[in-house]
Amino acid sequence: TTIIPFLDENGSSYRYVAIRTEVTAHKKLEAKMEDQVAELARSNDELEQFAYVVTHDLQEPLRAITSFVQLLKKYCNDRLDERANDLIAHAVAGANRMQMLIDDLLTYAQVNSSQAMIEVNCGQLLSNILIDLSIVIDECEATVTHDKLPVVKGIPFQLIQLFTNLINNALKFKRVYPPKVHVGVKENLDEWVFAITDNGIGIEEQYLDRIFRVFQRLHSRKDYSGTGIGLAICKKVVEHHGGRIWVESEPNVGSSFYFSIPK
Repeated sequence: TTIIPFLDENGSSYRYVAIRTEVTAHKKLEAKMEDQVAELARSNDELEQFAYVVTHDLQEPLRAITSFVQLLKKYCNDRLDERANDLIAHAVAGANRMQMLIDDLLTYAQVNSSQAMIEVNCGQLLSNILIDLSIVIDECEATVTHDKLPVVKGIPFQLIQLFTNLINNALKFKRVYPPKVHVGVKENLDEWVFAITDNGIGIEEQYLDRIFRVFQRLHSRKDYSGTGIGLAICKKVVEHHGGRIWVESEPNVGSSFYFSIPK
């Protein structure tokens, strides 16, 4: 309720006007939204815990399957024909793909883990990543360059996942000639905007939003390996750091993946 006085020439009130607004429905809606936010947070926690437990518990039986199939090949190799060897190879390859999938799901589930954000030297972090990727870089005769990178507030393990996935993709989706990858950065008032640019196969415009969803693949496993979770992990990592991620691309020219990290 708001009450407004009308004053005469002497400054004395001679009339009042009251304005009343019924806020019960608004207050009930506020309370309902608070309950829904709390329920969503609880549900997310349970889902992350479930994903962690399931992916962790799947590791041992999968290793056992792979080991037994390989033992079968070892002990029965003399009695196996070409068809049997092909079937065993397919079983082992399928188990290896499942292992990759479980590892990626476990990483995806752990992104929102309560880890403290610390100062991370992105230049040093990238140097370590390039050492880890040196064999792949040498194999495809790639050139990877970078700007002078800043120190940001973040979770080191997650930022390693972010840079590694994006650089790996740039090396994987290459065209016939050696890939060139550049890691750039631009400083804005309240954020750092990183860009990982390549000269690869590019992405058609209708797929630019879809690629950040879990299990979204634009190519068959025969053409390119992977589980379809890498970019979803990147998106989750960036959003967990309070930033945003997007891509600009042109088929047969290349792609630029941008992501921001708040200061």
